[in-house]
Amino acid sequence: MGSDAVAIVHLQRTERPDSIEIGTPGRGGTLKVYFDSGDTADAEKRIRNAFYLREIAAGLQEARGTGRGSP
Repeated sequence: MGSDAVAIVHLQRTERPDSIEIGTPGRGGTLKVYFDSGDTADAEKRIRNAFYLREIAAGLQEARGTGRGSP
């Protein structure tokens, strides 16, 4: 009789292994950006884009009356 063997392979691919977290939860929130520190041009682009999107989110929050300092 033959033996049926099953091989399970788990592959984890980490494209952006580095991260930076900026800000505090009570003062506008934190911003965490994942990037590859070996590619500084892409890392800078990701950080700038994250700050831009954070500004949009803050503006939407203020417009709904749920901004910082609101009850």
